[in-house]
Amino acid sequence: MSDFLPESSINLNRIFSILKNAFLKPELEGEGEIRVHLENCIALISLDSDKKLIYMHAIFRFNDGARESDKFSFVNKLNQQMIFCRFYTAGNSNGALISDYCLNYEEGLVPFHVVDALKWLNGVTIAAIKQHDDKNLVA
Repeated sequence: MSDFLPESSINLNRIFSILKNAFLKPELEGEGEIRVHLENCIALISLDSDKKLIYMHAIFRFNDGARESDKFSFVNKLNQQMIFCRFYTAGNSNGALISDYCLNYEEGLVPFHVVDALKWLNGVTIAAIKQHDDKNLVA
């Protein structure tokens, strides 16, 4: 899985294959998105071929009853403290904590970097939650 892939060969099916070869059990979600169930979250992966970016989103559920104001304060705190990824909230009344990262594949890509970036995003988000979730907002 360490072979270099040229930019022209990068597409959603190739990313799917990379994740499958890493035993992450990816699922195609509708058009243009891959879903991966990680240990503590769901990850969504998509591709922007014009910008040469792989978008990765780690989605965590907020606990029932978490107040909106606490969620927003928490997200703002994470964005002030963490530099690797961006945090935001979305969804219904319970909502979700989402962190995202963009992996550039201009000039090509090593497949290991896709898997590593996804695991890194998950790890950074979990560490941020553990360090800053004083009100036990995230499930």
